[in-house]
Amino acid sequence: MLRSISRRQLYAWQLTGAVLTLAVLAAGQAFRLRRLGLIGGLLGAVLTLVVVPLEWRGLRYRIGRECLRVSGVLVRRTTLLPLDRVTEVRIVAGPVDRLFGVRSVLLRTPGASLLLPGLTGEEAAALAALALEGGGEG
Repeated sequence: MLRSISRRQLYAWQLTGAVLTLAVLAAGQAFRLRRLGLIGGLLGAVLTLVVVPLEWRGLRYRIGRECLRVSGVLVRRTTLLPLDRVTEVRIVAGPVDRLFGVRSVLLRTPGASLLLPGLTGEEAAALAALALEGGGEG
């Protein structure tokens, strides 16, 4: 069964988008580039309010016996990562992620890397442990 990432990740992405949108608007005003600032602000608002929720809704993952599968919606891509080939596992969280209680897991194999965002601390630790063991639950 495909799992969804945490709704808290959506909120973290939207807060980041809102802050960046406000920064673009402010920069446009400060440098007397009002038109450019408004266009950038409008683009940022659309990305934050439309594109980010679509991406959040479509991002799904499944942990299998031998691999991790991640699927997206905007960029239609399915990534299969063989867990028995994982050489590096990192649990990462920026300041906004920590504010919302979400973590991302970075997995690297000799030929690929994958960042899975929007996990709770417990989910991230469980996935990291599973990847280091080299197999999944089925």
